[in-house]
Amino acid sequence: MKPALFFVLALGATSASACANYYYCHCTQKDGTADNKATRSICNNWYEGRARAPWGGITECDITPKLLNNCEFRKLCAVAFATGSDSFCR
Repeated sequence: MKPALFFVLALGATSASACANYYYCHCTQKDGTADNKATRSICNNWYEGRARAPWGGITECDITPKLLNNCEFRKLCAVAFATGSDSFCR
């Protein structure tokens, strides 16, 4: 295999995995703002009611000491009818 082709394939494999774990996550609306209703629904139905709103009035799921996977959380946002294409985790 040519070195350049190998490099492109290796780069694609490493950039495809964008999932990470975070302490806090919330859903977003289409305009990028927080979707508190969808986030509360996820916190109540999947994470034992672990919603909190300490960060500028934005509701977040907090399951500390465990971590939230942003890819899984993004899928749950879609299930909860969030209009944004992504979640926000920190």
